[in-house]
Amino acid sequence: MPPSSYRFSPKYTMPLYRFLFFVLPLVLSLLPTSVAIAQEAPLLSLEEAINLALANNHQVQLRRIETRISANNVNPAVVGKAPQLNLNASYELGWSTTETETLPLGPGENEPFNLDGISNSLFISPEISWLLLDGKASFFRLEQLRTADLANQLALEQAMETTVLQVSRLYLQAAQQLSQRAVLVAGLDLTAERLRRTRTANRYGTNLSLLSRQIESNYKTDSIQLVNLDLAVANLKRDLNQLMGRNATLPFELQTDFFNPNRLSLPPLEAALLEQNTLLELQQRQLEVAKYDQELTQSAFRPSLSAYANVSFAYLQDDANFLQSNRALGPNVGLRFQLPISDGGARRINAENATMAIQLRELELEELRMALLKDLRNAYASYEAQLEALAIEQENLSVFEENLTFTENSFQQGTSNNLEVRAAQLELLSARERIVGYLFAVCQSELQIAYLAGLILE
Repeated sequence: MPPSSYRFSPKYTMPLYRFLFFVLPLVLSLLPTSVAIAQEAPLLSLEEAINLALANNHQVQLRRIETRISANNVNPAVVGKAPQLNLNASYELGWSTTETETLPLGPGENEPFNLDGISNSLFISPEISWLLLDGKASFFRLEQLRTADLANQLALEQAMETTVLQVSRLYLQAAQQLSQRAVLVAGLDLTAERLRRTRTANRYGTNLSLLSRQIESNYKTDSIQLVNLDLAVANLKRDLNQLMGRNATLPFELQTDFFNPNRLSLPPLEAALLEQNTLLELQQRQLEVAKYDQELTQSAFRPSLSAYANVSFAYLQDDANFLQSNRALGPNVGLRFQLPISDGGARRINAENATMAIQLRELELEELRMALLKDLRNAYASYEAQLEALAIEQENLSVFEENLTFTENSFQQGTSNNLEVRAAQLELLSARERIVGYLFAVCQSELQIAYLAGLILE
């Protein structure tokens, strides 16, 4: 029975390594095609991940519903500008006792007489009315609704941009972990080969048991890093599936080639930010809404005029009255005029508040513009620094590769020890990991720059 450390020991993993790379492919080739295909997770490109997230993300769906609601509100009927048709009706049933005393018409007094009975009345009047003049209040309210609709469309675009940013960041993080995994696997292959040569020499009489244990410990240490990378990739894939509105356990593979060789230029990006950044556009729409609020407060000082026409039918019956019943039917037309005179200063206060609200929105807009430009310049500075560091690391990579080759040759010739080989291997591994880190740092900076400049959906 193998020892308890079987799963972690290169002594036992080496035969398994050979089995995976030589025997298993032969076995799979003999299986039905459908079985082999079932073992492969489908490749999910970044563009496909973004499209799935935009289609299924709950925040994006909520914003889409809000845009449909705001689009429905852009209608003259909502602000009361369309003709209004109403049917007014009432019915009343009552009981009354009436005592009547009249003036005497001759000598003597007239005796009072009483009338008791039920009374009922019915009134029906369909009426059409049309607002003719309201100090342009309905006009400004309609324009305000149009601006609110544009703001909701921008809010939808902002939600989409945020979703694309989140998905892209997670995808790039997972791709970076996969790229670092490939670097680590290459290092493990080198360690495994060195361990194989050491054990071979040990079997032929050279006492290298201590050296073998040292290399085994190196292999175990690197294997732990590999397990941690696999765990990080699995967690990021689950997070991606959640953002895409899918089952968190759905398997998929990632693409890892994202580097853009075309260098970005700052001035066009600043111009794009000032024209296309959705946060900036949303703040501009808030300023427009504040200006319409000011116009609405001014319209409250102006007169209003409306026309109406109706046809009324009235029926009255009262058993306790000299007029036992009455019927009336006829049309009516008229104008209603209203001139605001005084409301205790409320309109004046509202007008002052509206003016201050405009000043507030203008300051917020300018502050946001300055903050976004600052963030863009900071992101661009990081982008340039990462490109320079990447170029230096790529230039230095050949030195570490040559150093490892030289150290391994010296180790085979007996002029170098395992510690020196391990140090050279770690230096090369670290250099490759730094290159991978800078490559994806550049991609993340490009992503942030595109988000700030309003270009991320493109």
